[in-house]
Amino acid sequence: SDGITDVEEQQIYGSDINNADSDHDSFVDLNEILNLFDPAKPDPAMLVDNPGITLYRNVDLGFDIYRPAKWTVGEGVEGSSATFTAATGEIIFVVVKENMNDATLQEWVARNATDIDVGTADKVKTKQGYDEIVSVDRRTAFVLADGKVFTLNYDLFGQLQIRYRVTFAMMINSLT
Repeated sequence: SDGITDVEEQQIYGSDINNADSDHDSFVDLNEILNLFDPAKPDPAMLVDNPGITLYRNVDLGFDIYRPAKWTVGEGVEGSSATFTAATGEIIFVVVKENMNDATLQEWVARNATDIDVGTADKVKTKQGYDEIVSVDRRTAFVLADGKVFTLNYDLFGQLQIRYRVTFAMMINSLT
């Protein structure tokens, strides 16, 4: 009941499903993951050093993001996106678009994502300090960084359980 699914703990992070503080460093595993620290090793072990996580770098689109090491990586149509696919079929899409009019993130989302109610969506900052808007169901996020808008979407692809919500949030927090 630490907020991380057993699948995430066992298949990605190597943390203990029966212990909310796997490495006994007084920081809860969930908080460590969201703040990009390794929950399976005592502080100050960084998440990118965890064998279940690797850095994905897309030079063409100009971004880096942490991703589960065992997930399949794909390039999107016309080089404007990247996909990360779990063995269970869920996919996290990252689509990158230029913010041509230097709009605020709220303005951009209101104009380009008509299925998102900007008024009810959470408006926060990522761990990297970028503006972020998150949909109510927490499966779509928009991040404004360096003149680009990154749309991250977690698609269940017919699955009945949300297995990777923490991993999705971790990926958003790691985006640079």
